[in-house]
Amino acid sequence: MTSKFYERLSCDLEKILENSDNYDVVIEVGESPLRQSYNAHLTILRYRCPSLYKELNEISLNGDNIKTIQKPNISAKTFNIIIKLFSATHYSTPIICFFEILPARDLTILELPVREITVPSNVITNEHAAQISSWIDGVTHNVENNPYKFDLLIRGSQDGFEYSTFWEKCSKKNMLVVVLEVEQTGEKLGGYNPIGWEPYVWDGYTQTNGSFIFSLKTENTSHSTISRIKKFQRAINNDYQGQGGPSFGSQDLLLLGNFKTDKRCYCRKSDYVSPIRSEKGLFSVKDYEVFQVRLRTENE
Repeated sequence: MTSKFYERLSCDLEKILENSDNYDVVIEVGESPLRQSYNAHLTILRYRCPSLYKELNEISLNGDNIKTIQKPNISAKTFNIIIKLFSATHYSTPIICFFEILPARDLTILELPVREITVPSNVITNEHAAQISSWIDGVTHNVENNPYKFDLLIRGSQDGFEYSTFWEKCSKKNMLVVVLEVEQTGEKLGGYNPIGWEPYVWDGYTQTNGSFIFSLKTENTSHSTISRIKKFQRAINNDYQGQGGPSFGSQDLLLLGNFKTDKRCYCRKSDYVSPIRSEKGLFSVKDYEVFQVRLRTENE
């Protein structure tokens, strides 16, 4: 119940930031001609980001009773990523508190150098990781500017394929990407869970509107498919007692038992927008990995 409350609260905070109704603060980020403005509310900033509120107190109202603050050292692209990252995952961390967490001189840490970002995976490529990152925050990324680091939590061929091992290593962690290769066909499937899996949930499901599942293509990544959540009440399947592993929806992508030997995994369209696999039969997993994603630093 508590996690669902914070999930809704997080979504409400993002909507407030995006909604221009009754705003009294304008935050300008970036430098001309790429400057972009965001509307905010002084009352929320007072309690959610005291340092920025204090700075705003020194700024006079304009003729429309609005205060404008400029942050030229933050690019619009970076600010968009921060909004989506914090609003989707850190329920107790205010979106605008990014200004408080990082002093002005350190904000350039997110203006990443141009180099290919490697992902420690046996299942997906660096191009796949950039594509998944783009789906996460809605900003187009490539292998040279991917702002996210993929930290490996578990690999089936290394740690085993039992559902219990998944729960030991991955439960109660957020920002999780699951990728797998189907034993019988070589298909690359997976999903993104911004809120994490909980082993003991009353009805087996947790809610989020930020999750999605996908099918990845290797020869041409533009042919990869993504399916976002439709019935957010059943976005994340936490069927620990039913020997479930990392699963999405009631049937959309389920891993059960021993993912490699039991051949009980399956994909059937249910709670997500579209199917990611045409074959509805059971399959086993050749290998799978779970990553926790986060914004990388300049040296990563």
